[in-house]
Amino acid sequence: EALSGLRTTVAGDDTALYNSLLLTLQDAQQVSGRKVVVVFSNGPDNGSMVSPETVREMAESAGVPIYMISTSDATKDEISATVFRRITDRTGGKSYFARNWRAQSDAFVSIREDLGHLYSLSYYPSANANMGWRRLTVELTGENAKKYRVRTRTGYLPHTRPSAATGTGGNLP
Repeated sequence: EALSGLRTTVAGDDTALYNSLLLTLQDAQQVSGRKVVVVFSNGPDNGSMVSPETVREMAESAGVPIYMISTSDATKDEISATVFRRITDRTGGKSYFARNWRAQSDAFVSIREDLGHLYSLSYYPSANANMGWRRLTVELTGENAKKYRVRTRTGYLPHTRPSAATGTGGNLP
């Protein structure tokens, strides 16, 4: 019966990327340890019931960086490109728009290198009445810091547990 059901299943024409991402993030929260989500997409979301902002907020609160590789041309679908960049920038990941196999391969290599140099920093803020978005900035100081690159989440929402700012770069001094 299971095989028969599988063989008669028909995929729809709509893409529900944000629904899938939300479910993935919910599943990831059940597992301990550091996590990252890598999305490979061939076009815009036209079938989700949840907004990209809901996905972004969940990823931010869970401290999960999202990387997106899109095979779409960013100039032809500026709305999706902007949404992808917003999600990835705010979670500490990165967006790639790679229309051919070489650019896609380069994007995966770049992500692999990022993940190989991933560090987690914890920040515990002082009491503050501001319950809105709190911006974070991470800077390396000292003469040796000039040779390192840091990319982090841009902030956090305080209504969740204290979250880690995730950055990439070389060994921290």
